[in-house]
Amino acid sequence: MYLFLIIHFVSLYAFSFYSDGFYQGEEGAHYINMKMFWENPSVILGNWAKTGWKLLYIFPVLGGKTLVFLMNCFWATLTAFFTYKIVKNRGSEIALLVIPLMMSSILWFGVSFRNYSEISAACMIMAAVYFHFKSNDLWAAFFISFGLIIRQELYLPAFLFGAYLLYRMNFRAIAMLALFPLLNNFWGFVETGDLLYLYSDAKKTATQYSSQYLRAGFDHYFLMSGVCFGYLTVIGILLYLVMLVRKIRTQEWFVLIPFYIFFLTDCLFNLKSYPIGTSTAGNLRYMLIILPLGVAMAVWALGDFYKLKKKYLYLILFVPILIAVAYFFTFDHNWIERAFWAPRIYTPLYVSMALVVVMMIPRISVKVYRWLLIALCAVNVYLFTNPIQLANRDENSTCKEIVDWVNQNKYIHSRHIYQQLSMFTYFMDMTPSEFKYGLDNVTVPLMEQSKVGSIVIWDSHFAERYGGVNYKYFEDRPDKFLILKQWQSPDQKVVFAAFERINY
Repeated sequence: MYLFLIIHFVSLYAFSFYSDGFYQGEEGAHYINMKMFWENPSVILGNWAKTGWKLLYIFPVLGGKTLVFLMNCFWATLTAFFTYKIVKNRGSEIALLVIPLMMSSILWFGVSFRNYSEISAACMIMAAVYFHFKSNDLWAAFFISFGLIIRQELYLPAFLFGAYLLYRMNFRAIAMLALFPLLNNFWGFVETGDLLYLYSDAKKTATQYSSQYLRAGFDHYFLMSGVCFGYLTVIGILLYLVMLVRKIRTQEWFVLIPFYIFFLTDCLFNLKSYPIGTSTAGNLRYMLIILPLGVAMAVWALGDFYKLKKKYLYLILFVPILIAVAYFFTFDHNWIERAFWAPRIYTPLYVSMALVVVMMIPRISVKVYRWLLIALCAVNVYLFTNPIQLANRDENSTCKEIVDWVNQNKYIHSRHIYQQLSMFTYFMDMTPSEFKYGLDNVTVPLMEQSKVGSIVIWDSHFAERYGGVNYKYFEDRPDKFLILKQWQSPDQKVVFAAFERINY
């Protein structure tokens, strides 16, 4: 088991060098937000910042990006450890499959080393489930409580856990469950004067994002479940439900309930016909929070299936599943409506068929069965892993070029810089206050106030859309701004230009 955990940790960290691009632009902003804690601790308050998550990184961030990436891999590996222990302790001869099955998820392998809160939230859930199964609900409440200040989606499962604790008259655990939200609320009250800080912040966020993004549809996460959880895991989850119906396995409510509550809640948030709650735009990485729960169910089901004698009877289940995989899981991207005309990619079907074949092999030892499944997970990782590389990709690639150009000319040591690029401070590895001569956004008032010698980095995305400054502003003022250099992003979507203020 420990060897597999080491492989998991090393593989994620090694892949972070190969997949050095960005899954989403928030990665860089969250890293800088961690660094800014030491200048102003209150910057990590709020729904976007994910206070609990940032608290886990306030010391690692002092070691720079390398240590932060290592910590990301650590939390992912610790999550795998708790998942393995849960599966093993509740009865499974193939519990070792947990770790490769988690890695077989495209999303887990490609995102869990990045700067997102989902992995630490998943770790808190699995730690809570582990301690609950160990009959230690005080520690279970501790981890759920901390998880609540990482991701607010956990409040509904936490409320049900609180009802369970009340039924068991476990008042110490109930107090522990409320601990971190109360501390977070008190901190927010001290900073804002709002006695109901957490409620107000959640309401503000819900209002802000209620219609900002298009809703992907109630069926979105069902259609994308193969990408989110891994194709092998999805089949395992479906098989687990069948095992429960046939009473081959006892239901594990503390795994089932949080998984389906979280999954269906996010499905409801994406309902198009009747908008409910915050629009999440169908963000796939949210499912990483419950992926370990799904993996646990899948491994239990695959282990129980091995013990069955008349396995061929389950073909009546697997044939419709494979047909569904062939129809729904073979698009080349998640824009389902647009993808109907695109060529199909049948690799998910082939992998799913291979799983069914392995499961149907008669009279093999459990050791051989386990290693065949592990090998299939390895093949899955090889087939579906798609690195996001920074070079020659998009505007972030060009931002890195611009940062290199700024450093080459040593402007940060001598000039006030105006820019609005989302990744500029990340590539500099500096917070805005660390720029000795100043760092500001590109807006018309600030351009008018800029001093001679200042460097302005304009772009057609952020500076034009959010700063309200278009290229014509500089063209109309050739006596004030001298163009130094121009760039264009590799995808031809964004243009950039560097200017120097030469006159008033």
